[in-house]
Amino acid sequence: MAVQNKEFGDVLVADPSVDYNSGKVVDVNGIREFLPDPYPIGLNARLRSVLQRYSGNKQVFTRIRERWTGATPKNGNRLHIGPVGAADQVIDDPTRILEITKNWRKLVGVEMETYAVYRACHESPDPKPRMASFKAVCDFAAEKTDSWQTFAAFMAAEFAVDFLKAEWDALWPTTLQGRDR
Repeated sequence: MAVQNKEFGDVLVADPSVDYNSGKVVDVNGIREFLPDPYPIGLNARLRSVLQRYSGNKQVFTRIRERWTGATPKNGNRLHIGPVGAADQVIDDPTRILEITKNWRKLVGVEMETYAVYRACHESPDPKPRMASFKAVCDFAAEKTDSWQTFAAFMAAEFAVDFLKAEWDALWPTTLQGRDR
């Protein structure tokens, strides 16, 4: 799931989510080339702004880790906001990660679900649902392991709940455009 410089349990927020398989494969002098044709879908600007305040907030993750009763990774956890690639494939090949990051150099992770959710929300009729993907690192794509899946799920869920409880009114005040929360 994570691309580089991440720790098991780090929370990734897709902004934008991209379908890294969207594009065209061509033959250039006998060499297969991929020409991306992206349709990235990003976060609501207000949500992005509030989330960015959490990027360097180690205390949030320290408190969440204190609620966990199992083993934790050696290093503390962090929030990473950036492009997260999604496609309908499990990656178990380090060369595939290199191919993907060639086209998306700032990618913070890869996974399989977020783009579909963002796209469904983006294409829904008004009023559009609000969306954000909170996922935590459970493996390193080409280095599959199930050892940290439960911890990662805990970190992502707890961060999402803590964040939304603390920031809901700042994100969507009741007076915003005359709509109820």
